[in-house]
Amino acid sequence: MKIGIATFQWADNYGAVMQAHALQSYLREQGNEVEIINFQPQNFNSGLRQFIAATPKATLAKWEAFYKRKVFLDFRNDYLQLTPDSFNTTADLDKIKDRFDLLITGSDQVWNPKWLSQFEGLWDLCFLRFAGNKTRRISYAASFGHADSATISQEFQARIGAYLKEFDAISVREKSGIELVNKLSGRDDAIQVADPTLLHDRSFYEKLAGPIRRRAPYLLNYMLHGQLRNAQQLEYEISKQLKIKVLRCDVVNTMLHKGYTMPSPGGWLRMIREANFVITNSFHGAVFCLIFNTPFVVLLSEGELQSMNNRITDLLEKVGLSDRSIGISQLDDIRRIFSGIDWQLVNNELIKLNKLATDFITSNA
Repeated sequence: MKIGIATFQWADNYGAVMQAHALQSYLREQGNEVEIINFQPQNFNSGLRQFIAATPKATLAKWEAFYKRKVFLDFRNDYLQLTPDSFNTTADLDKIKDRFDLLITGSDQVWNPKWLSQFEGLWDLCFLRFAGNKTRRISYAASFGHADSATISQEFQARIGAYLKEFDAISVREKSGIELVNKLSGRDDAIQVADPTLLHDRSFYEKLAGPIRRRAPYLLNYMLHGQLRNAQQLEYEISKQLKIKVLRCDVVNTMLHKGYTMPSPGGWLRMIREANFVITNSFHGAVFCLIFNTPFVVLLSEGELQSMNNRITDLLEKVGLSDRSIGISQLDDIRRIFSGIDWQLVNNELIKLNKLATDFITSNA
């Protein structure tokens, strides 16, 4: 079967490229011919403007941004099979409407209107609206990035609802996604499946992470969305308790901010695998702590980012680790995060999640 995947493969984000690689790899293992649709939003300058700015500091920041793009581009070139042609408009996508037997949208927040409205063509890409009449359309672990409809405008609710009715099968990543599908479209057939990174076991990611690198014990602080400041007290308390140094991994400029590193996606996996403890607000950061059995705590986001917590707390509940999430207001009581984790129980629950996910794919792909 010829399968096309629509997802945020272009994002320079560890979780984005890992989930794309995971889904494509699993589908190929089942004997399918699979390509990720090479959609490329026009969102950065070309030529000298990529490297030169008004001040030395700003120029350095641009060089670091270029380095980051190269790190992720190298991973895509090595591990993702993209369509030979690239697309950045709805008209471009129409050219491949009959290329595939099946189109899959997901995983990640492919149905979050906040992201879809940033670039022309994303609504049609992520809701597979360019598909021809003979092409089946399904979602795999798609996420709205919203826990309920109250945070989605009426305009977007109506638009999403109409588009959802066109799918042959729907699976979502969060439990709340099932309720959203029903409320927005009236459909009652959506099911919840695990993020595609959980379609594979630890051995799959060990190959990407590479050999173990011996280093002094460390606490890894991986916070997204500029939320590092919220984690600094937690970072201090845990590193003091465990008597280990701190390493930080984020999207900020590594040369302008002491103590940060910008590893490759494989290097990022290795940092999580070999950490003695991880602090994160990242969904995929938590996922790979589970896969590698690395002790961790999730610091929940507040404010406008609060709706993104749902995907994390949902997963932690399923594996019996709800106590591994903590709010900023709870930082005075962190004793519980030093309790041991029953990793055998966690691993057994991950196997169950994997079975539900593979059953959905077998039934629809």
